[in-house]
Amino acid sequence: MASDAVQVFIRVRPQEGRKVLTTRSDGESGANEVILDGTTYTFDHVGDEGTTQSAVFKAVGVPIVEACLAGYNSTIFAYGQTGAGKTHTMYGNMSDPQERGLMPRVLERMFDEIEVARAAEGETLQCDCRCSLLEIYNEHISDLL
Repeated sequence: MASDAVQVFIRVRPQEGRKVLTTRSDGESGANEVILDGTTYTFDHVGDEGTTQSAVFKAVGVPIVEACLAGYNSTIFAYGQTGAGKTHTMYGNMSDPQERGLMPRVLERMFDEIEVARAAEGETLQCDCRCSLLEIYNEHISDLL
C-alpha cells in the first residue's frame, strides 16, 4: 500500500553547458539528494538527467495507481518554471511507447488493473473513476480535458 503522506519527486532536466548541480541516490538508505552550489537538499525521490520515463512511472505512477485502486484520492502535482520539463514528464512523446509520460501510463495501468479485477470478480464490480487535468499559469486556471 502506498504511503498516505505527501512525497516529493524531483526530476532534473538535462541542461546545455556546464552542470550546475549534482544528484546523489543511495538505494539502501533511501537518501536522495540534490547538491547545488554546495548546499544539499533531500527529497523522497530524485531523478537525474538520465532518468527514463519508465523509471519516473515506477517511482511516482505505480504508487498513485495503487492508492487510487485502494480507494484513496490521489494527486500528481507538477511544478516548475517554464521550460523545466513538466510537460515532458506528464505527457512525454505519445507516439513512442518508451517515451510516454505519467498521464498515459497511469491511466493505462489503472484501467488494466480494473479489467483484471473485473475478470476476477465478474460483472458485479463497479468503479467510479474521476480525473481532472488542470493548468495554472499566470494565476489563470485552465481545464485541459
